[in-house]
Order: sequence, then C-alpha cells, then structure tokens
Amino acid sequence: TAYRRQRQMCKETGIAPEIDICLLALEAQGALFTRMSGSGATCFGIFDTNETAQHAADKLAKAILIGG
Repeated sequence: TAYRRQRQMCKETGIAPEIDICLLALEAQGALFTRMSGSGATCFGIFDTNETAQHAADKLAKAILIGG
C-alpha cells in the first residue's frame, strides 16, 4: 500500500524516526490501525474497544513520563 511504501521510505532515509517509533508503540499496544496526521504533528491509533485504547494511553503516558 502507499502507506507501507511511505513508512519504508521514512525508515530507509532516516526521516523523522520519532514518527516510526510512535507508530510502532501504538501498534505494540494493540492498535488495529495507525497513522500520522497530514501535517505530522500527531500520530494516532484505532483500537477495538475504549478500554483497550485507554489502557494503551495510560501505558504510553507512563512510558513517556519515565523516559522509556
């Protein structure tokens, strides 16, 4: 897909590795679908339930606060 090609290009060229890290973190928490906003200011994930989404948000927020 175009998304996969774009993401691979970013990896290969080293463009904004933080974006890929963010998308991978969302996927690791169970996101069914991840994307970056058009301007690149936001990454988001779609989860199957509100509970799963909240659990992911809590876990990612904690990881950011403790630095990893």
